[in-house]
Amino acid sequence: MKGIFTFLLLLLLPELLFSQSNTFINSRRSNILGLLKQPQSFGRDTSIIRLELDLANEYNSKKLDSSYYYINTVHKKLKTMKWPAGWGYFYRTRGYYYTFATKKDSAVSDYIQAIRIWEQLQRVREVGIASARLGAMLASDYHFEKGFYYLNYSLKIFESTKDYFSQGNVHNYLADAYRMKQDYPKALEHYRKTIALAEKHKLPSTVIPLTGIGTMFLFNNLPDSATIYYKKAGIDPINNPNSITDGYLANRLAEFYTDRKDYQKAIIYGKIALDIAQKRKSDLYIKKAHDLLYKAYEAVKNYESAFKHFQIAIFLVDSLHEVESTKRLNELEIQYQTQKKEAEIARQKELLTVNRLTILKNSSRMQLLNKDLELNQQRLAAEEVDQKLKETEFKNISAQQQASIQKLTLENQLKKQQQLRTWLIAGSALLALLLGFIIWNNRQLRFRNIALQAALLEGQTTERKRVAADLHDALGSTLSSLRWSIGAIDKNKLEPKQQEVYQHVQSTIEQAYDQVRLLSHNLLPEELEKQGLWKAIEMLIQKLNRNTPVAFSLRLPDNLARLNSKTEFELYSICLELINNILKHAHATEASIRIELSKDTLHLTVSDNGKGMENTAQEGGKGLRNIATRLASLGGHWKNSDNIPLGTIHLITIPI
Repeated sequence: MKGIFTFLLLLLLPELLFSQSNTFINSRRSNILGLLKQPQSFGRDTSIIRLELDLANEYNSKKLDSSYYYINTVHKKLKTMKWPAGWGYFYRTRGYYYTFATKKDSAVSDYIQAIRIWEQLQRVREVGIASARLGAMLASDYHFEKGFYYLNYSLKIFESTKDYFSQGNVHNYLADAYRMKQDYPKALEHYRKTIALAEKHKLPSTVIPLTGIGTMFLFNNLPDSATIYYKKAGIDPINNPNSITDGYLANRLAEFYTDRKDYQKAIIYGKIALDIAQKRKSDLYIKKAHDLLYKAYEAVKNYESAFKHFQIAIFLVDSLHEVESTKRLNELEIQYQTQKKEAEIARQKELLTVNRLTILKNSSRMQLLNKDLELNQQRLAAEEVDQKLKETEFKNISAQQQASIQKLTLENQLKKQQQLRTWLIAGSALLALLLGFIIWNNRQLRFRNIALQAALLEGQTTERKRVAADLHDALGSTLSSLRWSIGAIDKNKLEPKQQEVYQHVQSTIEQAYDQVRLLSHNLLPEELEKQGLWKAIEMLIQKLNRNTPVAFSLRLPDNLARLNSKTEFELYSICLELINNILKHAHATEASIRIELSKDTLHLTVSDNGKGMENTAQEGGKGLRNIATRLASLGGHWKNSDNIPLGTIHLITIPI
């Protein structure tokens, strides 16, 4: 049931003001009256039917009995016409009516019937509209798989026809469906697609539900973005709930605070939603508001208020289900009375035929009886006038009493609203102060964190230089001396086994010496400072291809200028970290490094054909964090993709 009411709110986004709705209804009625004055024709009759279906759609959210009247009127007319498209419009409108009447199965049946008719007529856009409404209704009833099927089907139709406005509406339906599924990031993604379509194709602003998007940012814990869209809508619902005039927004905020167990705020927004629904005179939205208040009051253990709202909600549901049955009973009663009167008329005709001679013979007696009847009628008329005077007097007295009661009630409500407004203003002021302090404190922490990261990087760089120098000067010199000492031994004077040991020791010292030189060079290569980043990377790749089983390829653009020393060092360190991860964890046979320039941006791509990043995050987590920290110091961005199609690819962009 909750899903059905949510779907009804979705179909009515953005909600029109009550005065605008009356303008729409009056306009359609005026057009119908104008067409009725024209000579009867097929074009005139189909135009009238379309206008009557528009009125039925509009009355669905206000007076279901009025909507049913127009639907029934159109149904009778279509039975006497040959207009297949009219039946498509009829079933789509009646499915909309059944949705408001909470008759889900009947609504599904009518929507499917409409889709079949439009498919037979090859009216692609109408197929898309009916499919979108059916999908949204199914999703609202928590049949997400079927709902998403029809919504995506309608989206493909509008994409193939390049109907960007309808694409935006379907993305709004999908956003609300994912909200009901509690997949808030996915819901926000579809709202963003609507915004992108509107901006790219300059769609009417009505396709962007500002309050719905703002509320979805709130559900995703992005209050700053939510505030931006609320301001675009000209409201401030968080700090000033009384500024809300949109029932959909009030319901969403009540649900938001209920989900977060902030029941006092949920009660505030629930009351606002109820007030708006009562002004619109919409039983469906009144019922939704009572549902929200019932749950909130129950949570705070105010069982008296919870029970009151629960009773009203149940009563409204029962009354909605009785609308159609009552109408049907009235129709049957009218048919029965009509049939009864026709039978009575036929019988009277027979009696008149049989007794005509008798009537003629007794005409004189009838004249006397007529005089008596006239006297009796005059007497009854006088009594009727007296009765009407008494009823008028009684109504006047009752009206005065009711006016007095309403006046007292309004005065009490105004006093309560003034007290509530005072408390809300005070609470809003305290909340604003608290938010200001939190924002200031977060900003201070952010500045400190940036300073710590910069100091850490500088310390790592200094330590790297020191370790490189120590390896080269101390350990490198020691190994070099040891190598020359071993070389001075005359191996011809050694026994065969001693010669094998000699060869093994000499080979091991050579390997150690080469590894120390490679480590020292990788930590701070000499060509990085003298010839720049590009030459250092070329030399590194050449050494890797000589000393490692992985085949590295390098692609650089021509005529690359040197960058500042910090950027070159950080880029070289990033490349080195990614290469170390490939050598240690990827188990790859091939790897690629590509550097490109576009305007003021440098693009670095590092890829391999290894096993992917499944275990790399744990094994090389510290190195990946170092990369992220270095990129942050350069203002860069980093994306990586796993198993595409095999291995890992890192995409890095840095402003220069």
